[in-house]
Amino acid sequence: MPHIKSERPNNPQGSTGQPVERPALRDILSVYSAAPKTGLIALGLVILVIASYERVGRYGFVDFDDSEYIYENPQVRDGLTFRGVGWAFTTTHAANWHPLTWLSHMADVQMFGLDAGWHHWMNVLIHAVNAVLLLLVLKRMTGTIWPSALVAALFAVHPLHVESVAWLAERKDVLSTFFWLVTMALYVRYVQKPDAWRYLGVTLSFVFGLLSKPILVTLPCVLLLLDYWPLRRLTRQIHRVRDLRLPSGSKFLLFSWKKCLLPCWQPPPASLPTSPKRPKQRRRRWTTFRSTNGFQTRFSHTRSTSSTRYGQGR
Repeated sequence: MPHIKSERPNNPQGSTGQPVERPALRDILSVYSAAPKTGLIALGLVILVIASYERVGRYGFVDFDDSEYIYENPQVRDGLTFRGVGWAFTTTHAANWHPLTWLSHMADVQMFGLDAGWHHWMNVLIHAVNAVLLLLVLKRMTGTIWPSALVAALFAVHPLHVESVAWLAERKDVLSTFFWLVTMALYVRYVQKPDAWRYLGVTLSFVFGLLSKPILVTLPCVLLLLDYWPLRRLTRQIHRVRDLRLPSGSKFLLFSWKKCLLPCWQPPPASLPTSPKRPKQRRRRWTTFRSTNGFQTRFSHTRSTSSTRYGQGR
């Protein structure tokens, strides 16, 4: 009997009769090569942050809010105690309610005492982690590595972050930024595969951010912008309103909680009159808005004559 040579078909079929797609070698290699590249870039960001802020380890406390937050605050000086934890969640000391920020300062004292250098290094460490988180979040949202790395590098060394990293009283800024970025990362996971547990993670991270600094009340608006781009969630699901109902409802519930509850705990600024005339109040608000926004815009591009105090115009 003659030998018959069998040949495999070019398009093998599965059990359903449909052609089985074989991943290209280039696609397989790209998956395995992306992880080391991202890891090296993340390591570079950490080195960049440490090189930029290595001098802060030799700095001490400053007589500008550091006394209220750390070295003259008896609750913080005692480290982590049950009494201190209760105080952190009930006080509005320093005109803010941010219990996680107080707990972070207490943890520093518990580990390092009143050695200001190590307190500074904790700020640097959190900032370095934030830069890496920003890289990972942007890469996951956009699918691009080098533009994400550029944005993360600018974030790591931008002059506007010097105050937050090198000033111990601004621990609330770097800590709230950490939870901001974690919330963004968890939100991207939730959008890609919605379920109750992932949504719970988003909500808890957002609450932790509010407990670090109330400014995170603006985060829901940013998440809505991400829904438009780069997630394109609004354009994909514009006719499926039910998919957007749960996130939007709970976000703005927390928004309302902050706007209604926290002002009740904060005393009005002593510098403002109790019952100003309406026209004068409007002019003052407009002057403040114009001055502060111009200040922030200018110092987003230059750090010349930067200071912890600045005028609001007359």
